[in-house]
Amino acid sequence: MDTNRERQINLASKYNFSAMTEGECFMNNRTAHKMGVEVGDIIYNRLDIFQNLQALIKDFNQKEARLRGVPKIRLDVVQEGANNQRVQMPCRVAILGEDMYGKFPR
Repeated sequence: MDTNRERQINLASKYNFSAMTEGECFMNNRTAHKMGVEVGDIIYNRLDIFQNLQALIKDFNQKEARLRGVPKIRLDVVQEGANNQRVQMPCRVAILGEDMYGKFPR
């Protein structure tokens, strides 16, 4: 997330840390303790990007395919729960905190 943008729209108003840079992440103290993670460690977040891929395909089909006259991409090229939309993203733990500071649901 963009900390500065979040502050502009009053999201996570209890978050008083500096903005992180690309590749950095926040981690809850309790989770970090359970995993043996400290500030500076690299962790890998596993994400399912099915919905992101669906949105990209729809956007491509509505804009690029029509403008360029190229074939549309079928939405069924990605299947929910399949391995072709699961990614791992590394990040360096920059901040450990006690709370979610309004950034994440409890």
